[in-house]
Amino acid sequence: MRRIRFGRGSASTTPRTGGNGGGGQGVRLEIHHNIPEVTRKLRRIRRELGNPRDALRQIGRDAVSRTLMAFRRSTDPWGHRWLPLRPSTIRRRRGRSSRPLLDTGRLRSSFGYRVTGRRLVIGSDVKYAALHQFGGGAAAVSDAIRRRGRVPARPMLPIRGGQVDLPRDWQDMIREHLDRQLSRAVRGR
Repeated sequence: MRRIRFGRGSASTTPRTGGNGGGGQGVRLEIHHNIPEVTRKLRRIRRELGNPRDALRQIGRDAVSRTLMAFRRSTDPWGHRWLPLRPSTIRRRRGRSSRPLLDTGRLRSSFGYRVTGRRLVIGSDVKYAALHQFGGGAAAVSDAIRRRGRVPARPMLPIRGGQVDLPRDWQDMIREHLDRQLSRAVRGR
C-alpha cells in the first residue's frame, strides 16, 4: 500500500487481488479524525448542548414577557380576547381598572420562571391563578368569589385541556433560542 500525506488526512492505494482479474491497484481515501482542534470543538459542543441553562433562562424571560403582554392586551396566548368583566364586577371595582385580571396587578406581577437543571418552570404562585387560567367554580378561593358564581377561563399560559399547547409564536421563540445556543456552541461563543 502506498500512502500519500496531505494536510491532516491521508490517501492510500492498495493492491487489489482477485475481483475483476486485472490484478491492478484500487484506491482508497482515509481521513483520520485525530485532529486535536476538532476533538476539542466537538467536546465543547457536547458540553454546551448538554447544559441548556442559558437557553432555558432566555426562553423563561421571553415566556414571562409574553404572559405580561397578554395581560396588557387582555388576550390569551393564542390571541383570543378574554371575556370582558360583568357590569356588576366593574361596579364593585369603584373606578379601578375595568379590564379583566388587572384590578390590583398582583396576579400579573406574580409570574416568573425558574430553571433547575434541564427544566424550565413558568408560572405564578398566587392561589387564584389556576382559577383564572382554567375557569370554573370558585370554592377554593374565597367566600366572596364563591357567592358571585362561576369564573370564566382567561388563559395566561399556553395550556389547554391540561396539556401544553404552544402557539406558533411561542414555538418560533423557543426554536430561535435553541438555534442560537447551537450556533454559539459551534462557533465557540
